[in-house]
Amino acid sequence: MENISKTTLKRKWFLGIFYLLSCLNVCLFSYQLWTPLILLTTLVVIIPYIIISIKYPDLIIFLSVILAFTPVERSVSIHFYMIIFLAIVLFIKNIILRKPIFKIDFIVIVFSLFFLLSVASFAKWVSLYRGIRGSLPLYILPLLIYIIFNSGYVSRKGAERYFTLYFPLIYTYIIGQLIFIIYQGTAVTGKSYMEFHTGFDLGWGKSVFVSAVLTFFVFLLYRTRKLWNKKTTIRNLVYFDYCVSAVVLILIMARAPIVSFLGALLLYYIYRKYSFQQEMEFKLSYVIYAILITVPLYFVFKAFVLYLIERFIHMKTDASFLVRIYMYSDGLNTFLHNPLTGVGPDQHYFKQLFSYKETDPNNVFLSYAVSFGVIGLSAICTLFLLPFIKIARRSKINKKDVIPFGSLLLPVFLLSIINSSVEIVITSFAYGAIFWILYALFNKMIDCEIDNNTGIVKWK
Repeated sequence: MENISKTTLKRKWFLGIFYLLSCLNVCLFSYQLWTPLILLTTLVVIIPYIIISIKYPDLIIFLSVILAFTPVERSVSIHFYMIIFLAIVLFIKNIILRKPIFKIDFIVIVFSLFFLLSVASFAKWVSLYRGIRGSLPLYILPLLIYIIFNSGYVSRKGAERYFTLYFPLIYTYIIGQLIFIIYQGTAVTGKSYMEFHTGFDLGWGKSVFVSAVLTFFVFLLYRTRKLWNKKTTIRNLVYFDYCVSAVVLILIMARAPIVSFLGALLLYYIYRKYSFQQEMEFKLSYVIYAILITVPLYFVFKAFVLYLIERFIHMKTDASFLVRIYMYSDGLNTFLHNPLTGVGPDQHYFKQLFSYKETDPNNVFLSYAVSFGVIGLSAICTLFLLPFIKIARRSKINKKDVIPFGSLLLPVFLLSIINSSVEIVITSFAYGAIFWILYALFNKMIDCEIDNNTGIVKWK
């Protein structure tokens, strides 16, 4: 009872001080005393933020991703600063408690290699600001996310919440934005309605980027449905999002996500057959569901489907395809002229390509090759291969009632990597955070198993 009363007293004191500071803020605003108002507002916001960061770091990362997908134009998203501040708070907490700040493993060492390569190429940098900005999505953000998840800062329940709650909510938030712009009619641009696919611009991504994100979430949530399917509200939300995604993907008529999806399935089938010694699971119900979904969509959006087919047929003369070929060629040329350490993060400009300055070659491997040279390219390839190597080792365990958690995410990793070979995805501000969260979760939950019947995660 004494402990309970002390805890209650602390909460009352905290709430009392918080309300007092809030009232003082109102008074300062009334008298237009801006300098003390800014300082006091920062204090009011930062105290709860620090407390939440220590107790629920998974919630802070989730909120930062929501902000990353907020439809506001920006050069650097605020979600970077939220995660950096979260990492600082957690590191200081461990220093005060005299605990190790984080554990060093092979992945941390590989990420640190990118920093050393950035220093080695510093003499070639044309802009310090762009160098720092470019470093954030390439290795600073991924490293911090990985450390936070794999150094004990995020609890087991916090890790599971990403699949039971956070990812479905992010997906629903994106779908809500799409429904809004379709309802407003702002997605219809160009001379004819057939140019609908060029009209999606949500601030965090245009048409093809949007279709890549939708394809990713459809695949991710379907693969992890054993976890979220237990919650009725989440299940209904996800199924509704699936329906909207099917329509939007047809309207956008993007080729890259289609090719990426089919390529990921093919590679995963080959990997599973030779590493797991298993054939791909096939059910008649899958075919029936596919027919029930695709046939009505085809007749409703027949014009869009036929136009998409034409885009594949005339791909060699398509401006979008030719621009990408040029970007790949120019990026490869820059890499060959700076093979060892690259030119530095976000330092490469394409020569006379657009009226604005473009720096990303729309290919995740070229992005790292141009920025960090052959060493950086080898490092990112190693990071991408690790999940498949780890699961291949786990494939020796064969139980009928459970499946390794990591095997659920392998097709999603393949989809992400292949799609990033043709579009700005992993190296982007918004989607990049989602990918690296998934990467960190994989490594945290690699030893977990999921019960086929109950969907309960069994931690090792």
